[in-house]
Amino acid sequence: MGILGICSASALTQDQTQDQAFEVLTKASVHEAFAEPETVNPQPAPIVPKQPPEPVEEVPPDEKPAGDNVVWIGGYWSWDDERADFIWLSGFWRQLPPDRDWVPGHWAQLQGGWQWTPGFWAAHAQTEVEYLPPPPASIDAGPSTPPTVENAVYVPGCWVFQQARHRWRPGFWLTPRPNWVYVPAHYVWTPAGCLFIEGYWDYPLERRGLLFAPVFVADFARQRPLLYRPQFVIGVDFLLDSLFVRAEFGRFYYGDYYAPGFTQHGFVPWFNYHPVRNAPAPLFAYYRATNRQENWERNLQQLYNARRSGASPRPPDTFAQQQKMIQSIRVNNTIQVGDKTFQVKDSAAAIRNLTVAAPLDKLDQPGIQLVKITKAKHEQEIKAAKQYHVLAKSRQDGEARLSRDGGVKKEAAKLKVEVPLRETPRVKVETPPPVSIPKHVEKEAPKQEPVKPRVLPPQPLPVEKGKQVGDIKDGKPPVKESKPPPQVEKKPEVEKKPEAEKKPEAKPPPPTKKDEKPPPPKTPKDKDKKKDKDDKTAVVGPECLTVTWAVAESRRPAADPRPECSASARPDYARKDRAG
Repeated sequence: MGILGICSASALTQDQTQDQAFEVLTKASVHEAFAEPETVNPQPAPIVPKQPPEPVEEVPPDEKPAGDNVVWIGGYWSWDDERADFIWLSGFWRQLPPDRDWVPGHWAQLQGGWQWTPGFWAAHAQTEVEYLPPPPASIDAGPSTPPTVENAVYVPGCWVFQQARHRWRPGFWLTPRPNWVYVPAHYVWTPAGCLFIEGYWDYPLERRGLLFAPVFVADFARQRPLLYRPQFVIGVDFLLDSLFVRAEFGRFYYGDYYAPGFTQHGFVPWFNYHPVRNAPAPLFAYYRATNRQENWERNLQQLYNARRSGASPRPPDTFAQQQKMIQSIRVNNTIQVGDKTFQVKDSAAAIRNLTVAAPLDKLDQPGIQLVKITKAKHEQEIKAAKQYHVLAKSRQDGEARLSRDGGVKKEAAKLKVEVPLRETPRVKVETPPPVSIPKHVEKEAPKQEPVKPRVLPPQPLPVEKGKQVGDIKDGKPPVKESKPPPQVEKKPEVEKKPEAEKKPEAKPPPPTKKDEKPPPPKTPKDKDKKKDKDDKTAVVGPECLTVTWAVAESRRPAADPRPECSASARPDYARKDRAG
């Protein structure tokens, strides 16, 4: 754990150090202002059983990426159902999407628990938010015509509320633009009604800013006036390697969600996520087109398969675990994960693959140049972060009033919003030409029942992790031995006659022993099989590590056919056309 924040002198005792207050995590959901997966049907978020704490008093770092429209977006509490507790998703520096302002989400209390209402990117200088009746279920069945140009992006159709009714906007093919990602039109669910967000252009992930690592905040620190300053940055390369979609939550997740059990809880690797049939999400389509000549998608799938099967080590869950793994590679050229010892061939490649977060002062991200901000600018960003909390509370109160009145059912309703203003004026950015949107058509809206939110249990998420640290295999704890026990040479035993063949002395054997057959004698072949079970060595995965492990009860075949591969199998994102 690293020192992450600053605190008042009286806030902590000697036994309650800053390290104990904030634990840096390398596995969590992505801040929704940084990136959100595309969804075609808005639905309420699940209900969590606990009340979120008061917001953390967050202070932005005194360095930011160079750029005129880079601002600080504050953090918020996010429910981690694997822990059955809240974690703090740190604020981050964000290059504002052209002509867009961020409206933060909020937690609202309702019967059964607390529910998250997501934030959204509103049109710039928008003073009112319009709440609409929930749209009918999407009727988009995927592309019906071939793409118009090479690497074209399919934008799903959607319902648009006009003249007190919903009309259908068909899906269409979009011509890709270098260094730009299109965010399709979509709805945002709220307790009062749905918000319609028109499509807009945004930056690729590597140009959106700096995403800081989340933290788990200790109980005592949640009740004290602590100041927290994020200092650890999530690498974009790792983010693209380990990104998952959880549609029910409307979130991206990153980190170790490779175990098969996570699939049962809705975690889908982002390269397998399709909002509509036969069409990937525009964000993934952008990266696939950008890296089309580098076998990027195939390498991404190979890395996922290797980590899922346990052939390659999975990413660490915390920054402390990351540092231990890196130290082990540098000193011993090994990675110890539970009962497995991974022998590292290429230490530089292994460290790169397992590095999730890095300190801000050691940032190595192409295209990002850090600049020191002035004291006045720093105070301005702190003030704006506090205004975001005020805006979230104002939005929560307004939506609660609309919800108590029955919500929006047939007619639209509006609420005022006051986006934090900054002294520095926004610089106009040249964007791609406007998107040609198809005309609306009359379609019969399918009938549907309102989606009821799922109530999450207070217990941690039950996940069968498989072959990873602390996992349970076949109902038994993992073997703690790092090396197989030495094989002792045994002398051949004298073959004994089965008990059934012995002559009785006085009485005949009981009837139950009459048909009993002796066990077959052990052969050298059986001994070889047992030896193969106890000691296995294989060259594995895109990370090209030689792994040796001891397994008490293995169901894997004796021979492992995995081929050896080169260190270049890992996707490479350093491209010249995205350096700007």
